[in-house]
Amino acid sequence: MDYPSYPAGNDLYLQHHYLLVDRLRTGAWAAVAGVAASVPVMVWWAVGDVSTTPRASIPDYLAGPYHLGATPGRVALLAAATVLVAGLVDLVRRQFRREFGWTGWFFVGLIAAAGALGAFALRGVTAGVGGANIGGGMLAFVGPVLIGGLASVAGLTVALGLPALLALGIAAGAGLAVPQRPVSLSSG
Repeated sequence: MDYPSYPAGNDLYLQHHYLLVDRLRTGAWAAVAGVAASVPVMVWWAVGDVSTTPRASIPDYLAGPYHLGATPGRVALLAAATVLVAGLVDLVRRQFRREFGWTGWFFVGLIAAAGALGAFALRGVTAGVGGANIGGGMLAFVGPVLIGGLASVAGLTVALGLPALLALGIAAGAGLAVPQRPVSLSSG
């Protein structure tokens, strides 16, 4: 059987293993890693210091804040913004060339959400307050579970693919099963 439109021709191995996939994944993974690394930095910067005590008083900390000066913070922000824009532009270009699919966007969204949640939780945990940092304690307790859940679903997206996750009901939210056939609301 001849496959004129497929670059592998009649080679049975190449018909089932497209050689560009390995090369393309490397570039796409670099862009995904850039987006995943830059989103937490930008969220950390956007949230800012959430301390609730006046400057004159001595705040209580659940965990001491990480002190970063204004200049290194701005450099980190500009670097993260540049990497984020470059990564998103590369992924959109790959989407138009059909080298990056919607499963990849779902993965990027989950990883970016996990990073954003981690950056927000870091700001909450390191906030200076008068008394007990109840919000920081809640973020320290619940944050890792949510981040782990997002990362797990992202890993399953890569391992199983988005259609398999939708069929299992994992990506549909709250463990709800996606119906396999249309459901009739009328009796009979």
